[in-house]
Amino acid sequence: MKRKLPKKPWFYVKCESSRIIYFKSRNKYKNSRTEANLIAMKKNCRIYKKSLRKEYALYHKELNNKLKSLRSLNPKQYWRLLNSNYSKKNDSKLNFDDLSKHFENINKDAPILECTENELLNEASDTNHNNASKMNSLFNEDEISDCIKNLKNNKAYGEDFIINEYIKATKDLMLPVYVKLFNVVLDTGVIPSDWLIGIIIPIYKKKGGKILKTTEG
Repeated sequence: MKRKLPKKPWFYVKCESSRIIYFKSRNKYKNSRTEANLIAMKKNCRIYKKSLRKEYALYHKELNNKLKSLRSLNPKQYWRLLNSNYSKKNDSKLNFDDLSKHFENINKDAPILECTENELLNEASDTNHNNASKMNSLFNEDEISDCIKNLKNNKAYGEDFIINEYIKATKDLMLPVYVKLFNVVLDTGVIPSDWLIGIIIPIYKKKGGKILKTTEG
């Protein structure tokens, strides 16, 4: 199946060429997950991203120069060009259920072969064995104390209503409890359910109504 090229005005031949090379190396690694194929895929991914950034920057630099010259010479063409490149259409209506589903699934079905995710594959190699051993060692009071010192004030609390200022103020009393708690989690692999709950508040930044529409069941 042939991949569709991105519909971007700045996506030129160089972008297409590096894109083809990257996807070929990605498919090659998918079929044969060797170290050499992984290195080649990462290299081609960096080259592809570099070409995208370069062409994007060049396109907008030329566009801005053109707009500057048209602003006084041909205002009508100036506004036509400006609106065609920078105006954003926002005709969609926000639905509360759709927003909820988006945040529920935001970390699900992550792409297997994205460049950022492939960095994690190195953790399974022998070279990282020592690092893995350190990560699996038991927590001690000094480690947790240092983490508590680095907690920032005036941060929102979670479902437990415990703020960072409280954790700092009660450190001397609660430190042994924290050590025991984290080591139990490390040994059993069981995480308290409240730690897995996140409170997400979308921040309204656009014009129009702020009220989310709910879907009737």
